[in-house]
Amino acid sequence: MPVLSAGESARQSLTDLAEAGVVHYQGTLTNPDAKQLTLDVNVTATGEAGGTIAVGGKQGQLEVVDGTLYVDAPAQFWSALSGDPGSTEATAEDSRWVKLQSVVVGLDIGAALRPNAFAHALANKIDNTTDDPLAGQPTTTVHGVQALQVGVGDGVIDLAATGSHGILHVTLPSGLGTAHDVSLDVTDGSGGEPAVYHNLSQQATQLSTAVDTSVDIVQRSQNWGACTAAACSVVVTFMNGSSVATKVVVSGTWTGDGTPAGTCRVVVGPVPAGQTTNATCTDSTPQWKSFFAHAHSTPGQHPYEVDWTAEALAAPPNLGTLAGEATAAAEPATVDPSRKGTAYVYMIDYQDATAHSKVWKYGVTNTPDWRATADGELAACRSVTRTSCTAALVTPAPNRPSADALVAALVAKATTAGGCPPGQWVDCTTTPSR
Repeated sequence: MPVLSAGESARQSLTDLAEAGVVHYQGTLTNPDAKQLTLDVNVTATGEAGGTIAVGGKQGQLEVVDGTLYVDAPAQFWSALSGDPGSTEATAEDSRWVKLQSVVVGLDIGAALRPNAFAHALANKIDNTTDDPLAGQPTTTVHGVQALQVGVGDGVIDLAATGSHGILHVTLPSGLGTAHDVSLDVTDGSGGEPAVYHNLSQQATQLSTAVDTSVDIVQRSQNWGACTAAACSVVVTFMNGSSVATKVVVSGTWTGDGTPAGTCRVVVGPVPAGQTTNATCTDSTPQWKSFFAHAHSTPGQHPYEVDWTAEALAAPPNLGTLAGEATAAAEPATVDPSRKGTAYVYMIDYQDATAHSKVWKYGVTNTPDWRATADGELAACRSVTRTSCTAALVTPAPNRPSADALVAALVAKATTAGGCPPGQWVDCTTTPSR
């Protein structure tokens, strides 16, 4: 039973990574504009993501749904990202969901960090001449855990020195989108998959009013409408300078006597491409009513003003698929080898010292050719167990989240006081020794 080389061990660890239902990434990267971004995100096997993103010490919420990136962050975040402190655009985007082009980050988070895509990208960088044993690779520690370093192109992956050699950290100077100096801690988050999908689904309901700053809305003029004790209006003019029809949201922030006096918001359209139109934005908040009452009961001048913006609304994402995934993640697939599916749960077992069959690992793949994946892992199983190993299909599953939920249930059942099955990384809450 040959000992696996460093390259073979790394490939097995990347196969495990590819099968995670959720991976948690935490670290930094530098975008094409030389801005260092800090990420703390969960990315699912189906390509959704949620978490936080920060630049210049200013943090915002992040969500990827239906292939689109959205960020909700304070004005200081947008100023730091654009390098234009105090800009009107940053103020307009303050604390609201904004559709953000992936090029701004330097990578498509939902696609590039999707577990199987990220694993395959790293696997393609492993030097096929990495034939030395894993134990002979340089050592390091990742948050107090001993690790072994294996080269991937001009980067490095840090593998846990014991157990199933799970990936702990990835360092990539280049080669991941247009981002560079990528440094990410990697953790299996599959154990929290139902909660991740639930939170994503709940938060995504806010995206129906996200703005799309890539659509050019040209602000023109304003005129005051009626201002009474009950409300005050401003009539604004703007043009859709883009080549597509779009709904436009007009938002206003009011001040009176130099202090906040309420807000207004109105949605109009779709406004045809190239067309100029008007919108009336009315402040009927308690703050306006308080200011009006004060201004009419106190002698002197009481100036008031409104700072308004007109922005295109992003097309709302399709939330039906995400809602279905959230439901499926909480309901393990039933075992029915005869049905058709879109995900396939398999197992690899080995013979213990008494010739009894024991689970080495449960896995999941999105392709019907599950055996090609499983058979590629048999050498790793034999190297660890020093005995024969075989693979078998457990069941097809109707979708990936329900397959992941089944794997979690099977791993929990197979885990003993001595730890998880020896080859298990996904859903393993304990680290078996070798």
